[in-house]
Amino acid sequence: MNKKDWINYKLTRNEVNKLMKRSKSNFFNKSVSKKQNINEFWKHLKHVTCDNKSKSVLPKVLTLNGENITDKICIVNKLNDYFVNIAGFINKINFN
Repeated sequence: MNKKDWINYKLTRNEVNKLMKRSKSNFFNKSVSKKQNINEFWKHLKHVTCDNKSKSVLPKVLTLNGENITDKICIVNKLNDYFVNIAGFINKINFN
C-alpha cells in the first residue's frame, strides 16, 4: 500500500467512525426521548454503551475520602451509592 492509499484509508476510516458515533448518539437520543418503560431504556443503554468483548472488572482497591476500601461487597455498595445518587446531582446542573 502506498502513502496516498494509506492516507485515503485513514481519512475514510475516520469519517466512517465519526458517522457511526453520530448514528449511535442519534439512536440513543431518540430512544430516550420516547415514552417507554424503564426496561426498554436500560436495554437501549446497554446496547449503545457495552462492548461484548470486554468483561467488567471490579477494582481491587477503591479510595474514597482518603480511605482505601478492599472488601468487594463494600466496593460494590460504595459504587452503587455513587451511581444511585449521581442523578440528584445531575438534576441540579443547569444544562441550558
